[in-house]
Amino acid sequence: MVADHGGVAVPVPIQDVAGNLKLTPPDHAWVQSARRVGTCFGD
Repeated sequence: MVADHGGVAVPVPIQDVAGNLKLTPPDHAWVQSARRVGTCFGD
């Protein structure tokens, strides 16, 4: 998984975050960039 730590993308083992919920604001720059290249978030 990739996480944002202070504006830097860092790898995080999925087992370290499984079962935890942390939402990213829909207006976050990374979400907007992903949508521009066709990433679907299921909404």
